[in-house]
This record gives sequence, C-alpha cells and structure tokens, in this order.
Amino acid sequence: MSNSPARLFCACLVVLLLGLYSLGSAQSPAASPDKAADPLGWAKQQFASAYALSTSGDYRGAERLYSEVVAIESEKLGPEHPITLHSRNNHANALRDLGRYVEAEAAHRAVLASRERILGPQHNDTLSSRNNLALALTGQKKYSEAEAEFRIVLPYREKVLGPEHADTLSTRNNLALALAGQKKHAEAEAEHRTVLQVRIRVLGAEHHETLTSRNNVAVVLYSQGKYAEALLEHQAVFQVRERVQGAEHPGTLTSLLNMGLCLKQQNRIDDAAPLFQRSAVGLRKVLGPEHPNTRQAEALYRQVTTKQ
Repeated sequence: MSNSPARLFCACLVVLLLGLYSLGSAQSPAASPDKAADPLGWAKQQFASAYALSTSGDYRGAERLYSEVVAIESEKLGPEHPITLHSRNNHANALRDLGRYVEAEAAHRAVLASRERILGPQHNDTLSSRNNLALALTGQKKYSEAEAEFRIVLPYREKVLGPEHADTLSTRNNLALALAGQKKHAEAEAEHRTVLQVRIRVLGAEHHETLTSRNNVAVVLYSQGKYAEALLEHQAVFQVRERVQGAEHPGTLTSLLNMGLCLKQQNRIDDAAPLFQRSAVGLRKVLGPEHPNTRQAEALYRQVTTKQ
C-alpha cells in the first residue's frame, strides 16, 4: 500500500491542531480605529479579526491581516516587542495552516530565537514557539526532527502547567502525530487515546480539540490497516463537525476526505468518489488551489473517476 494516504492524513491534521490564544472581548470590537491616526489601535483590532477568521477556517483572510499587523507593529514597536512577537507567531501559524510549511518554519525559527534570548528557554511563550516550529516540521514530513522538539517542550509543560492543561495535551497530541509519521503506530495510538479520554472529560465530546483527537485516533487506525474501524470514527467526527463548525469548515472537509480514503481502501470506489469531489471543491474554495490538501483531494478524485 502506498504511504500517500497516511501522509495526507498528517498534512490535513496539521491544519487543525492549534487554538493557541484567547482574546477575551476582542471579537466584538467597537468603531474601527483610523489606520493613519491610530495605527496600533487599528492593528490591535485587525489582530482580533484575523484570529476570528482563523478560528472560522478562513486561513487566507487571517494570513493577509496578520501580515499587515506585523508590518505596523514592527515599525511602531520594533520586531522583538512582545506584542509584535505574538503577532509574528500567529502569522507563522497562518502560513502553516495554508500549507506554506517552509515559510512557516523560517518564521517560527526567527520568533523562537528572539523569545529564547529575551524570555529564556522555559518561558511559556518560548515553549509555544518551539511547539509551533515542530508543527511546521511535521507538515514537511520531518517527523524525527519534530519529535525531538516536542519532547523538549512536553516535560516543561507537564511540570509547570500540569498534565491535563490544554497546552500540555496539545503537545502530546502533536508528539503522537510525529510518532505516527515515523510508523510508530502503536505508540502513537496509545498517546492519542490517552489525550482523547482527557479531552472528553475536561472539554466535552464535541469540543473541537476533542474532535481533533478522535480524528487522530482514526488516522492511526487507518495507518494500521483497520479501515472499517477508522471509517466509523471519521463518520462520527464528520457528523459533529458539520453540525457545529459548518459544511465548509476545513475540519469538516478534511473529515470528508478521510472518510473517502477509508472507503477507497475497502474498494468502495462508488462511495468514495463523491466524498473526494465534495472535499476537493470545498478545499479549493476555502484553502485555495495550491494548498497541499486541495491538490491531494483533487488527485484522489481524478484517480477514482479515471478507474471508473
């Protein structure tokens, strides 16, 4: 069996992993500040708008706004001001969400170097940058390098934040992805199942991070050839995502793609084809034609329709 479906799963998952920052009341701004008269006020509001776009799955819109915010804050505050570094980090995350992993890696390395020098290696912001760098590496299939970075972050987060803190669980989830990429499937499955149980208990069964964990369990099952079991998990995740996040959210479209892959591996091509088509059309619309997930979904649809 080709490795490409498993690789696709990992690429898709990277898009869904991070809900990094809480912005309080930022999502309901008052009158928009004037960009010329109050550039930093304008940047603050645009940061909130970019975060909201990213949360809703509009990664292209988020990247554009973050880019503008970084430019203004770098000029007015300096590139290493904590506010600027925060925006640079989020801009790098948006690049990663768009599948621009090489650019994201470079951006995260720059932020990490600044934070490590200014804040120290164990500061939570520094650890977040290291975690995010490792995700960019995962997107490039540099799994061994990513695993090493995650293993640096995890013990600090467990010690300082606690084993059930959201950031700690995210790092464990991401470590499991890196393990799966190296075909350490049993270890990855155990890690994902542990994180899933904690998230169900702490966050609830329909929280987006819980759904990510359930999706990731299904990914590992798929990688071990347990296609029927993986399909059931992906179908359950899809039903919740479609209802809660909407039919055009990247997570929902990723679930469609994952369901199609499971069906394809069971030779249920007639059932897989429409799922690949819906996923390809939706991903092209929300992520763009150059995103790796869009290209892969379109390639799979062409593949199954040609065989028919």
